[in-house]
Amino acid sequence: MCDKLNNIILRQLSQGNNDGDIVSKPHHGYIAPILGIDRHRIDCDGEGINSLVAFYGCPLDCKYCLNPGCHKRGSNWMSPQQLYDIIKIDDIYFRATKGGITFGGGEPFLYTHFISSFAKLCGNRWGINLETSLNVSLEAIKHCISHIKTLFVDLKCFNISKYISYTGKTNCKVLRNLQWLVENGYASSVIVRIPNIPQLTDEKDIEDAVMYCNSLGLDNIDQFDYVLPSDLQHERDKRINYGKEICSTLKKVRLKMAKDNGLNIAIPKCTYDGPCIGTCPRCDAELQNITTYLNILENNNVNIIL
Repeated sequence: MCDKLNNIILRQLSQGNNDGDIVSKPHHGYIAPILGIDRHRIDCDGEGINSLVAFYGCPLDCKYCLNPGCHKRGSNWMSPQQLYDIIKIDDIYFRATKGGITFGGGEPFLYTHFISSFAKLCGNRWGINLETSLNVSLEAIKHCISHIKTLFVDLKCFNISKYISYTGKTNCKVLRNLQWLVENGYASSVIVRIPNIPQLTDEKDIEDAVMYCNSLGLDNIDQFDYVLPSDLQHERDKRINYGKEICSTLKKVRLKMAKDNGLNIAIPKCTYDGPCIGTCPRCDAELQNITTYLNILENNNVNIIL
């Protein structure tokens, strides 16, 4: 098995080329183009309740890209402070569930200075996760990896020929960056996502990818069936149908935070029976009232119960 593994690795690295192994340099600014913000992602983009923040810009051109809008010219530019001011409405959700922010896109490692600046605003109150192709410069990773709680690495396809045909780039940087992460003590923070992509990957591709990750010491591996763009709307509809469960989870967090910290509050039963995204203006108003109360306690040096 070791000989087989070594042959696979050597074959992958030897097929790289200088021209195809170049990606965009990291964005060295303190503003970034935000493609979208998706609140209340529960246990799917990291621990607890998270908000997914997507950037414009990606070094790859994946055949079945689920977010092709990231390749358009960036708009809606924000500073870290502006993003923080929008996200902070969910502060108590993040803190109560050990959640926070997951940066995706696009490729978040193109905006490392932005992420580092945002992390300093958050301090240790929120976790910060990244969803990345890892097909970026090592310098970009080094710049902000210390701020990252969980790094979700989309391996796409381990076979280099298939990877090139699917993304337009080689995967040599991906493999080298994975090795650097392990060698520098970040293995426990990495979750490698290995998709089964229709019309591209097969059982051997998946087996080789898992074997390679295990050889590095990466044990947190997520194998899954990739959703094609043609099926994406169905998956989004499922999230709408799941909205009532999200609403119920958020309500439980609000009630517990209020009760544990001495605030008597009555939250009426929701009677809305239409499509639900998990929150509404009334829910957000309740959240804001509880947050204001907790902020007053903390501003007066009272430790709150999370």
